[in-house]
Amino acid sequence: MSYCGVVRFRSAYIKPAKKDGKGGKGRKIVDINVPEGEAEDAGDLAWKLVMQSTQAGLFDKTDPNAYNVQLLRFITRTASGPRPELAKKAREYLESLARSRESEGKQDSKKLRQKLAGLEDEMATEFWKTVDVAFTTCNASCHDAIWGRFRPDFAFIDEAGQATAPTIATPLAAFIESLTGVMLVGDHLQLLPVSVSEDRNEGYEALRISLFQALKDDALQRYPSITLTHQYRMHPDIASWISQQFYEGKLTPDPSTSRQTELGRAIDQVFGTLKPAWNGRRRIALDVSHGAQSIVYPNTQSSQNLAEVQRVLDIVHMLTGYRGQALGTAAIEPENIMVITPYAGQRRALVQTLLSQGGLAARIRVRTTAQMQGHETDIAIISFVSNRPGYPMQTGFITQKNQLNVELSRAKHLEILVGNFLAWCQADEDQNQYLNMWRENRAFGSLIKSLRDTRDVISEMDWHTFSVDFQSPRQRNFENLITPAPQPAANPGRGRGRGNAARGANARGGAAARDRQRFDPRNAVRGFGRGGNLGGRGGASAA
Repeated sequence: MSYCGVVRFRSAYIKPAKKDGKGGKGRKIVDINVPEGEAEDAGDLAWKLVMQSTQAGLFDKTDPNAYNVQLLRFITRTASGPRPELAKKAREYLESLARSRESEGKQDSKKLRQKLAGLEDEMATEFWKTVDVAFTTCNASCHDAIWGRFRPDFAFIDEAGQATAPTIATPLAAFIESLTGVMLVGDHLQLLPVSVSEDRNEGYEALRISLFQALKDDALQRYPSITLTHQYRMHPDIASWISQQFYEGKLTPDPSTSRQTELGRAIDQVFGTLKPAWNGRRRIALDVSHGAQSIVYPNTQSSQNLAEVQRVLDIVHMLTGYRGQALGTAAIEPENIMVITPYAGQRRALVQTLLSQGGLAARIRVRTTAQMQGHETDIAIISFVSNRPGYPMQTGFITQKNQLNVELSRAKHLEILVGNFLAWCQADEDQNQYLNMWRENRAFGSLIKSLRDTRDVISEMDWHTFSVDFQSPRQRNFENLITPAPQPAANPGRGRGRGNAARGANARGGAAARDRQRFDPRNAVRGFGRGGNLGGRGGASAA
C-alpha cells in the first residue's frame, strides 16, 4: 500500500492535542490508501480525492481529522518506521509530548514547548513530503508551516476572476522555485474583486480589475485562454438568457439539463394548477408590487422588504408541502431549495422568518449573492428587495450585471424571481432611459424584456387566486396590467433646441413624453441644451 496525502491548509497554529483529546483548529488532512498496481491518472485521482473529502465532510472545522491529529498519526507511524534517525526523533517527540501534558511547572512546560516546537518543525518538513495535493487560500500559502516545505509542480488558482493581482501573486511568490505551470480558473463576468477605498485613485482602479481579466483581455493576446462553453447545471429555460446576455450565445446545455427527473416532475405538479398564468417554463417571475416597500433593516445600512419575505415564505411552504404524491415524482426537500438575495438585511429577515416557522421551513438555506459565488442549487428563489414607491427605478445596486450573472445562474431545475416586476415591466414598455440608455443597467433592462418576451411574469392577482383561493387562474392577466406606451403625435410642434431632440413631442407643450421618458438614446446626447434636460430649450424629446 502506498500513501497519498491531500491536505486542506488553514493559517493557524499547529498545536498538539489537548488532554481531552480535542484537536486544535487549523490544517486538515485526508488519508487515502491507493492499492499498488491500481495507479490512476493524476487528474482523476485528484478529483476523486476532492469528492471523497467533500462527501465525507472531512473539511468541516469540527472534523476529527484535523491537521494536528493527522500529524501525530504520521509521527506515530514514523516512530516505528524503517528510518532509524527519523524514527528516533519521532519517539523523542512523542515522549516530550507526553511529559508536557503531565508537567505542571511553568518553566519546565516552557522548555518542553520549545523542544516540541523544534521537533515538530522537523517532522512537519518530512510530513509535507508525503503530500501530493494541498488545498489552501492564496494568502495562507505564505504561512511558515507550508512555505518552503511543500513544493508543488503546478498551481491551480480557482475563482481567479474575483482575486486581485496581489492576491494571485502571493502563492506564485511562495512556490516560485518549484512551479512549472500555473492555471487561473474563473469568470470575470461574475463577481469582481472587492476594493474598499475612500478615494477612487489609481490604486483603486488597479485593484478593481482581476489579474485574470487583465490577462484574458490582453490586446496582444499573449496569454492563451480557453472558454468552457458546455454547461451541465442550468435547465435550458434558465440558461438561455444567461448565454445570450453574458456569453454571446455560446453556452451549450448538456442534454442532461433538459432531461425530466423526479424533481422536475414534482415541480410540474406543484405549479400545474397555476396554468394558464404559468407557461410551463422553469423560469418564473412573481410580481410583488402592491403594498411592498424596501426599508432599512434595523441598526444597519442594508434593506429589507417584508412583502417579499412573505412571498418567499409562501413559495417555500408550497414547495416543501409537496411530498411526492404523484407517481414518478419526488418529495421536494428543504435541501433542494436556496433563497438568494443581494441584501444582507433581507437575508437576516428571511432567516428569522423561516426559523420562526419551524419544521421544514427552518431548514431552508438563505444566502447573499456574494455567498453564492461558486455554488449551485436545485431550486433558487431570488428576492430582489428594491421597491421605492413613487421611484420604482431607483433600484440601487441590484442591476449590476456581474451580480445578476451570479444570481440567475445558480439554479439547476427551477428559478423563481420575486420583485417589483409590474413597475419594471411598465418602464420597459415606456422605454425608460434607466433601462435602455445607462450602460450599467442594460443587463437588467435585457432581463425585464426577456421576461416579457417569454411571458414568464405572474401577476399578484393570479398568484392570490392560486395560493389563497386554491383555484386555477381563469386567464393570464399580467400583460393586461401594463399601460401601452403613447404613440408620438403627428405634428408635435417645433422647438428651438439643437438636434433631432428639439423636434420631439414635448418641444414646448405637454409633459406626457417627459413623464414617460420616451426618447431615442441616439439623439439624447445631441439634444442637450441650455433650456432643459433634453431637447435644448424646447424641453424633452420623443421617440
